[in-house]
Amino acid sequence: MSSKSIKPSSTLRNDYNKVSSYCRETGEAVHITLNGSSDTVIISEEKYNEFLEQKMLLDLYETLGFDVSEKLLEAEKEHLLDTPKKELGSLLDELNKYLEE
Repeated sequence: MSSKSIKPSSTLRNDYNKVSSYCRETGEAVHITLNGSSDTVIISEEKYNEFLEQKMLLDLYETLGFDVSEKLLEAEKEHLLDTPKKELGSLLDELNKYLEE
């Protein structure tokens, strides 16, 4: 993972296409500052959709009464090791198998 990309709001206004391309091509977020303070974080639509899928799964686990802390630790280990993330369908299949037991 590279260092955090921090840009002033004028960069977004003046170089939107570059910021957008950077987010899409690298998968990294760009942190926008306003008057020297953190204001907004921009990510690609693909990364945003991945985030929503992960949040949906966590919400589902919590709704069903599962302790998600173990799942979060497992996900963090996967992320740190740069192993491929499981597809949403695969995770739902695992959850269904667990619920059937």
